[in-house]
Amino acid sequence: MLIIPRKETTSKLEQLITLRKRLAEIEELIDEIMPLAIDEALDKIANSDSQNNIVYGDKTHGKIVINFRKQYPSIQDNVTLKRLDEDIKAESAKVQKTNQNKLSELNEAIANLTTEIEQLKNSKRLMKLKARFLEERENGVELLPLLSVYLNK
Repeated sequence: MLIIPRKETTSKLEQLITLRKRLAEIEELIDEIMPLAIDEALDKIANSDSQNNIVYGDKTHGKIVINFRKQYPSIQDNVTLKRLDEDIKAESAKVQKTNQNKLSELNEAIANLTTEIEQLKNSKRLMKLKARFLEERENGVELLPLLSVYLNK
């Protein structure tokens, strides 16, 4: 159980730093036991006929569910992926060079159409309303105090 310092002489700032330090220690402990807990959960799943991924359940404290996320191999660590990536980049450069003139024409047309679309979507009244909105929002800004806690290791 976590004991929170509540001495009348202890300032709230001292309490905050103490709690943050305890939190950092607890997070460190969690990081230490996580690999062992994952191994235990994998053993439970392997030795269970259950179709759900709940590996621990307690009505009082909660439950622990094992999930799996994909982790792809990095390009630097996989020779085949590295070669394929290089081939893709080389082919892409080749295709762009071959179609350079047409791509330039199309990019220019896109830029012109984008400008035209923006002009059609705006009016002087709309621009004034947006400016007024931003000004009003800035006038209503409040500065909320926050504390950042930095722990000495």
